[in-house]
Amino acid sequence: DHGQRLFDAASGVANNRAELWVRQGMRHAESGTDAALVAEICDWIENTQLSVYIRESQYFFTVAESIHTLAICAFVGSIWMLDFRLMGWGLRKASVEEVTSRVLPWTWSAFVIAAISGGLVLWSEPTKCYKSPSFRFKMLLIVFAGLNALLFHKSKSPERRAGALSFAFWVAVIFLGRATGYDF
Repeated sequence: DHGQRLFDAASGVANNRAELWVRQGMRHAESGTDAALVAEICDWIENTQLSVYIRESQYFFTVAESIHTLAICAFVGSIWMLDFRLMGWGLRKASVEEVTSRVLPWTWSAFVIAAISGGLVLWSEPTKCYKSPSFRFKMLLIVFAGLNALLFHKSKSPERRAGALSFAFWVAVIFLGRATGYDF
């Protein structure tokens, strides 16, 4: 069966690559060439059974990417509801606490689905993603958006500023996510 041969071949390559990666990783770590180490890790991931299966499957990549897109819509949509309330653009009759308590369960659920499906998409093409400036900047902005949310929830920083920053970060993340596909 073609699928079994594919898995067997990928498994053999992945096992050999894993041993090579460990040996070379130690050498790269000692010499300080972090970029080379990351490239080796990406190369190793691309040769795993899961990565090969996702790339070569007729439907898996498309389904994972579609689920990722839908989860991003739910995730960002729920965040924007809170952002609009923080900026005074909507839901003014509800308190920030009320909107937060209603929205956060949806936000976290969508985040988990987006992270898992996005991880699968990333696992299928780690080298392309690593080399993509849009992808790298997108990931950086996701960290900034998370820090903005953390600061807001921990210190109750000014609502309008926190909402505006969050809104701007997520708009940029969406555009960069789309641009990632065109960096290749």
